[in-house]
Amino acid sequence: MHELRVLVVDDQPEFLDMAELLLNKGNCKMVARANDGCEALQLIPNIDVNLVLLDVHMTGMSGFAVIKELKKRYPELPVMIVSSYAEPQYAELAKELGAVAFLPKRDLSSDTVITIMCQGSSKNAFVN
Repeated sequence: MHELRVLVVDDQPEFLDMAELLLNKGNCKMVARANDGCEALQLIPNIDVNLVLLDVHMTGMSGFAVIKELKKRYPELPVMIVSSYAEPQYAELAKELGAVAFLPKRDLSSDTVITIMCQGSSKNAFVN
């Protein structure tokens, strides 16, 4: 498998720091971080990423608004939604919007991300 180069989008600096520690292992590397959806949309054209990890609840644009825009601009770019709120309706909406997975933040690890991405788009993971 090729290296996963991940952009993590979250408005909580503590989560961004934790994500960097959890993701920078093996074939997974957090190459950029954004504090909100607008910043993420500005960053993507200028960085080399092949996965976006996106929080649901953020100031400004919600994660769901961001994924809609990402899918318009970069339909092939995989997006994984992460949230502290493991609500079934969030997982369903993430799936409808084209996310490859919905993952509770407590389950975030490089192994989990790599496993989900290795499964391919035919076996999306919607954990709740």
